[in-house]
Amino acid sequence: MGVGDGQRDKILADVEALLLQIGRMAGSVHHGPAAASGFTPTQFMMLVWLAKRPAAAPMSDLAEAMGISMAGATGVVDRLVHAGAVCRERNDDDRRQVLVELTDQGRERIEWARHQGFLRFRRLTERIPIADLEALTRILTVILDSVRHEPDGTPMGADSDPA
Repeated sequence: MGVGDGQRDKILADVEALLLQIGRMAGSVHHGPAAASGFTPTQFMMLVWLAKRPAAAPMSDLAEAMGISMAGATGVVDRLVHAGAVCRERNDDDRRQVLVELTDQGRERIEWARHQGFLRFRRLTERIPIADLEALTRILTVILDSVRHEPDGTPMGADSDPA
């Protein structure tokens, strides 16, 4: 153990605890706008994911991105179709594949909800000076890059057992 390792470990433990607290609380930043727009958190995240895509997404990609089974994704999509937020159709090139896409109404509702979430996040961070926000952005970018790839280059979670 090198000089300062104990201090570094203490600081890292504090950072880890803060990130866990922020992670738990950050969910509420999205739950409010999601609920106000009539979506559950899972529906909201699915719509956000679809909004980032330039075209319809295969149901299998959607299920994988959400970390849920095809049956689970189908149930969420069923409710979103009923709400008029997405449409579902068969792929003309492969009739076995189901494609899901935001409707105009779904896009409007998710943009409104995301804007509400942004306004809330802006209020929560208004006391932080710009220079500190810039430093935080740089730090979180480095952490995200580290989280994405283990030291051996393996994406984190690729070999983890979800059970």
